[in-house]
Amino acid sequence: QRLKGGLREFEADLLWAYHGFGRNEVSHLRLGFYKGERFTEEPTRRDARPILAALEETRPDVVTVAFDPEGSGPDTHFKVLQAVAEALRLWRGGGPQAARA
Repeated sequence: QRLKGGLREFEADLLWAYHGFGRNEVSHLRLGFYKGERFTEEPTRRDARPILAALEETRPDVVTVAFDPEGSGPDTHFKVLQAVAEALRLWRGGGPQAARA
């Protein structure tokens, strides 16, 4: 799973580099629900916290999430969407203090 994750991160780095973004401008968070060969866990606040930290650090105007219903994972991409949505709710609702609740 670590090798597969590293390959996916490298692919993403290449894509962002093509569009002019350096490695220091791209983050790979390896959220907690990525375990084993199958993703059995649902995302939790544990998964939202690193995303919340990135939101607070970068203060973006726009947040996008990949969705691939035909490929590697409607399941994986949907879980990331759930974690990002929770992080955005926490960010809107008070940031780190809300994340500790």
